[in-house]
Amino acid sequence: MKRLAEYAEMQAEGTPPKIVDILDQEVTVTAVQFQNGKFGEYALFEVADKNGEMLRIQTTGMLVIDALKHTDAENGFPVLVTFRRKDRTYTME
Repeated sequence: MKRLAEYAEMQAEGTPPKIVDILDQEVTVTAVQFQNGKFGEYALFEVADKNGEMLRIQTTGMLVIDALKHTDAENGFPVLVTFRRKDRTYTME
């Protein structure tokens, strides 16, 4: 079992990672949480990158949130994804 300090270290290193930090990389989404912030709903999800490093990514992208909700409802985690950006919209492959 992981220790709480391991999770704290992930958040303590500068700015929390955002979806732009993993664009154009195939990652594995392992878990998701949905939260309400002062600007609306956002998703906080865990990904493993190609090196096996775990990141907690935050996004307000509605297409991504909807896809994560459907995956969560179907117990589909873990799931592979490559995020792309087209104009101001994030897409998934």
